Amino acid sequence: MMNVMSMSIPAPREAQASLAEAATRASLIRKADTPLVLALLAQATAMLAAGLTLGLVPRGPGQGILLVVVACGGLCCMIIALTRLRATSRIGYRWFNVATLLSAVWTSLVLSTSVSLHWFTRDQPWHFTVSMAATTVPQLVAAALIRGRGIPR
Repeated sequence: MMNVMSMSIPAPREAQASLAEAATRASLIRKADTPLVLALLAQATAMLAAGLTLGLVPRGPGQGILLVVVACGGLCCMIIALTRLRATSRIGYRWFNVATLLSAVWTSLVLSTSVSLHWFTRDQPWHFTVSMAATTVPQLVAAALIRGRGIPR
């Protein structure tokens, strides 16, 4: 057991300096999460671009080629953002993984609901654009949580 009387109490200036250093290191970790935010935004942008492509471009071979270009562009942007990742906070990495998993589940739910309720058909291609816009919710929420200071611990 340690003798409490022999422990020295830091001076107020030393305590303030330690707190300032801890705050600086915490902000550096938050800044290190920026590539995760960029990857989530690239994923959301690619999904939105795919929805716009399917909704606005007339059906035909050009639509398929443009859709492949959009998907490859979004994937390349995500890879570039994630290669810039050197260090990250545990909670940022967790939110990134949860958002990616929820994105797949949410997309399946939104699109299957839209199809089963006959919300969009061949005659109404813009409904697919609206559905794809709704599927970007998990990425945008996670990006806001990671980027903002309100990350739940």
